[in-house]
Amino acid sequence: MTRIRDGIVFAYFIGILGSMAWGISFIGSKTALDYLEPMQVMAVRMTVALLAFLLIIGLKLVRVDFRGKKLRSLLLLSLAQPCLYATFEIYGIDLTTASESAILLSIVPIVVTLVYAVGFREKIRLSLAAFILLSFAGVIVTVLGDVATSGKILGYLLLMLAVACASAYTVLSKEISGRFTSIEITFIMTLCGFVFFNGSSFLMGHGLEAYRIALQEPELLGALVFLGIVCSVFAFIAYNQLIGKVPAYKASTVSLSVLTVTGVLAGILFRAEPVTIYKIAGLVMILTGVVGASRPEELPAAHTGKE
Repeated sequence: MTRIRDGIVFAYFIGILGSMAWGISFIGSKTALDYLEPMQVMAVRMTVALLAFLLIIGLKLVRVDFRGKKLRSLLLLSLAQPCLYATFEIYGIDLTTASESAILLSIVPIVVTLVYAVGFREKIRLSLAAFILLSFAGVIVTVLGDVATSGKILGYLLLMLAVACASAYTVLSKEISGRFTSIEITFIMTLCGFVFFNGSSFLMGHGLEAYRIALQEPELLGALVFLGIVCSVFAFIAYNQLIGKVPAYKASTVSLSVLTVTGVLAGILFRAEPVTIYKIAGLVMILTGVVGASRPEELPAAHTGKE
């Protein structure tokens, strides 16, 4: 029992560290987008991530073993994240700000809660419905507070599509966590992301230009190394580990809450993004709704995470 508890505590610890890295990743992405097109950013990021993964596997620091395992569900998960999610996210970030992106993506736990409620035909209690509505109201406040002057509607829509993909990934990851280790899940995600984004970048006519520019610009290279190694490898291993130890709704709540606060603060401190009453109000409303809607009693007993 003590070993299980220690494992959960460790999963929370690295999960929070990974979520903080994701929060800072919005700054890394905005920095990289100052030099490259969105698809170029993702292509180089996933290349760095794959090289880092192959290195630690080659050094036998981690191991993967897919013998006798069916990869169909894992490939489907990889389509949702990173392929579709990161595509919507990077273009959404390009059209909005780091703090706005962090705020809007924080409603993922709400969508995960709804998926479990609908998927398992659980009745949504009045209190749960109230928290869900509060979160969505927070999104509306955040968006309407800036859309009139900035015209970022497309960016917000892309981020909402990213939310849908992230929610699908969270649910799928929980379902397959018993068949694959967090290392194996993250490795396949990285490999699929490498093929998808580099292939897309080449089809768009970018060729190897992004790699040439990255090697010439230290700031860009630093941002891409951080995004690739810390955010795409470590943070995803940490999150997949957390999902394997605790309920999906709880993992997404902890992760996205930490990510949101970190992302907003990082945007304000490092990108000099404006602090508006709409942004503050929206952040408070969303986080209150997320935490309230994710209380254990609101979810199916089958997903308490107890084995």
